[in-house]
Formats: sequence, structure tokens, C-alpha cells
Amino acid sequence: MKLRIGVIGTGAIGQEHMKRITNTLSKGKIVAVTDVNQAQAQAIVNALHLNAEIEAGKLFVQVGYMRRYDPSYLALKATLDQGTVGEPLIIHSAHRNPTVPETYTGDMSIVDTFIHEIDIHRWLLNDDYVSVQTIAPKKTSQAADHLQDPIIVLMKTKRGALISGEIFVNCEYGYDIQCQVVGEKGIASLPEPATVVLRTDAKHSKDILVDWQARFKSAYDAELQDWIDSTLKGEVNGPTAWDGYVAAVTSDACLEARVSGEVTPIHLDDRPAFYDQALTTVQK
Repeated sequence: MKLRIGVIGTGAIGQEHMKRITNTLSKGKIVAVTDVNQAQAQAIVNALHLNAEIEAGKLFVQVGYMRRYDPSYLALKATLDQGTVGEPLIIHSAHRNPTVPETYTGDMSIVDTFIHEIDIHRWLLNDDYVSVQTIAPKKTSQAADHLQDPIIVLMKTKRGALISGEIFVNCEYGYDIQCQVVGEKGIASLPEPATVVLRTDAKHSKDILVDWQARFKSAYDAELQDWIDSTLKGEVNGPTAWDGYVAAVTSDACLEARVSGEVTPIHLDDRPAFYDQALTTVQK
């Protein structure tokens, strides 16, 4: 039995997912493809999905936050859950691209790039956000005239942890994802992707990735295979519509803070009891 899949959106990631489902994964078949520009519709779609699930009393939607399937983040999550470094106090993170096209806008720093940090930090800490502020340091000369790059996003959680997130999309040197958690008893850092360490030409070095597809290939594979397998069983075992809603509301607050420069509160609806119950089956 194969899961019949329709793909909405045929951009870079959509195309990668179609190739992955067709050529790499099992039990899935692409049967329909469409592409519609609905840039402002995400929050409304998330709300519709929430209502449909609550009324049915069953999870239907898995949101594509693939970092929860990345081996490095899974290892970091396990370390935090075991309490090895104690209660997390601070997260320092960085999301760096070598370059972005001229069509990349300031809002995309949040809604295309930092959106993954919004989800993964919340998942790592088992905590929600209460406020955000963005700060613009000195602009790199490599950025387009219309783009402030880099930016720093400061977020505070309900339990008081502080997150300092750097978004630098014209760093030139490579695609670099960093995450360091400072706890009461120690520090836990995201493992680097495995590369060969060299001692040559009087240098001690290793390669840095330059492509997001290479960095998260295994995560995308695991995410989509889990979605296919779970859907065939009538289950949802990944990020839910509630996770999508929280990320959408948080990113909206980040955009507001990017314009104002002020500390901006993040107001979330009360999580329906349905999702409290569902957490026990969705948490990885």
C-alpha cells in the first residue's frame, strides 16, 4: 500500500521533497502537484487545521519542521532532557548562509530563515516564548542595499530562559548552523556534521558545508518517511498544527519587533486540552 501525496508549492524545497519521495523514500507516491502564492495565509490555515482537529478529536496535520529529525538536534535534545547540564538558562544560536539572492527581503530573515530556530528552541526547552526584540548590528558590505544583515533576535521564555539568535545570510564562508545551551551545571553544544579533520600544509582544518540541502538531507529523509509511515497508520508523530500556530504567531511578533526595535510581547491563545493530550504521542 502506498500513500498518495499531493504537493502544494513547487519551489526549491517542494521540488526536493518530490524527488525525495519518488527516488529515496518508500511507501509514498506523488499523484498531484499545484503551486499557488498564498504568502499571507499561513496563520489562517493553521487556525482552520486546529479547529478541524479539535472537532474531530484526532490529529491530522504534521508541520514540516525537519530539524526535530536531525541527528545532531536529537542528540542535543536527549542531553537536555536527561538534565546533564541542569536547567537551561541561555541559548546562543546562529543561522548563517554564504549568500542569498537579490529577491531575499528583510521579512524573509524571520519567516524563511529564523522560523526554524523558533520551532527548534521551543522544542529543545519544552517552553513557550513571552517576548522578542530584534537588534541590527553593523551591516555587512556583502548584503544587498535593501537588506539589513545580520540581525540578532532576543527571545525570552515563560520559565525565564533567554535566547540570542543570530541570522547572518551573507556570511560568505559557508552554511553554518550553531546552537549552544548554557545550563546551571554546564554547557551543551549542537554537534557539528561529521567531516574529516585534516593536518596538511601546516594547517589543522576540516570542511564547512555550503549547502542547506546537504546539512539537513538525513533530517528531510527521516521526516518525510515518518510522515508517510504515520499517515498510513492514521497517526501524527511529528510537529502538529499547534506547533505551526505557535511559530506563526511568534514570527509575526518578530516582524513587529524588527520594525519597532522594542521588546514585543508574544500573545498565544490557551492551548486546547486536545493538544495537551496529544503531546504524549508527538514528543520525540
